Amino acid sequence: MVGLFENQAVVRFGAQLQTLKVGESSASGMELISVSRAGAEIAYQGQVRHYAMGRDYSGGYRERTQAQAVISLSSHGQYLTAGSINGRSVEFLLDTGATSMAMSSYQAKSLGIDYKWTGQPSIVVTAQGRAKAWRVILKKVKVGDIEQNQVDAVVIDGEFPVHVLLGMSFLSQVKMTENQGVITLLQTF
Repeated sequence: MVGLFENQAVVRFGAQLQTLKVGESSASGMELISVSRAGAEIAYQGQVRHYAMGRDYSGGYRERTQAQAVISLSSHGQYLTAGSINGRSVEFLLDTGATSMAMSSYQAKSLGIDYKWTGQPSIVVTAQGRAKAWRVILKKVKVGDIEQNQVDAVVIDGEFPVHVLLGMSFLSQVKMTENQGVITLLQTF
């Protein structure tokens, strides 16, 4: 399961990716039964199973040994994915142009990050121009199965960016590949 959308899912079967709508069957015989935020129900060879987002299933349904995250291109042309910061759920926007992870002060407050107390005051340059910011260290950032500790980030004063930017302070610690609108991140350590 590499992508979930309203009444559709992007599934990987062997080396092939395919988008299925609820009720539709693939040439290999998979039928998408339902989709939810937690994953999708797929019928295959007489069995119905629940598949979570970003999980690889192969051969004997063995668990993979290398942590990974799979991020599909959204209908708006962005790589958005669910994850967490310090155990709290967030939606990330993958941004290789961002030097570090970045979030708005509004998001930081909702995540319980006391950036004014723990952060270092700074100025950043954004698409909207120069902005007041604070450099912080995030205790734990998780995307898919990949978990990193002590990740550099900036909190930008105001309501922008809308999504937490998954920037290079996180991405430089993973191997990243892209194939047909799907980015796979593999933990390298």
